[in-house]
Amino acid sequence: MRRFVEEADRGQWTLLPECLDDFIDEGNPVRVIDVIRRSGILLQLYLGTKTCDGMNDGYQMLAEFYRLKQGGLGPLRSWLDRNWKVAPDRVSASQLHKLIVELDFPAIYTTSYDRNLETAFEVHNKAYAKIANAKQMADAADDVTHIIKYHGDFDDDASLVLTETNFLDRLSFDSPMDIKFRADALGRTILFIGCSMSDPNIRLLLHGIWRTWEKSGHKNHRPQSFVFMPLVEPPAGGVARPLGNYTFDTRKRSLRG
Repeated sequence: MRRFVEEADRGQWTLLPECLDDFIDEGNPVRVIDVIRRSGILLQLYLGTKTCDGMNDGYQMLAEFYRLKQGGLGPLRSWLDRNWKVAPDRVSASQLHKLIVELDFPAIYTTSYDRNLETAFEVHNKAYAKIANAKQMADAADDVTHIIKYHGDFDDDASLVLTETNFLDRLSFDSPMDIKFRADALGRTILFIGCSMSDPNIRLLLHGIWRTWEKSGHKNHRPQSFVFMPLVEPPAGGVARPLGNYTFDTRKRSLRG
């Protein structure tokens, strides 16, 4: 009698998973939310040396030329500070900045020199500690979000990584900021949000972290990390490998493993 299902296991209780979470595979973007909620994720905001349309702006060479001609960066730093400043009411209206504050990241690394992140925390009445040098690192409270200005801050000219010489000097990775980033990133999930991964400083530093895990004998226990870019670049060298497991392509709205 062919009207009946043959060779089926009648002992099977259900055709569906026992819980909704079983429907969500490991490559689903919702997994980023899970990681944020259950662990201290490290947010890395990065604009880099390429703009989001893919064009290299070459600002390090321009800054280097200015320094050589003028004998310093003081006037240029003041000009950048004035022109990159965003009014507090505009920052307050930014849903992106509001979300960054509400997600309560323990640490936010940014290569931006402006004060927009700090302003966002202030307008939303959230405590934070800005870190741009070794003194601020030692003075920072433990129970607030740390905003680490990885390439320096306009309030401290000595901290700025702006010229080509500044970037080359940082390739030794022995500055307090580099040591702190290695320590923070080694045991935490990294959520990378930016337009590009073209900065050799960041790429080499991430490669060093990847290499440390490879040699540790515990590479399978490395925390999962995520990359979020509006324009997905072809992986260059070891870029995708050292940073994390997934890349979120905003054009295709999918994760690439």
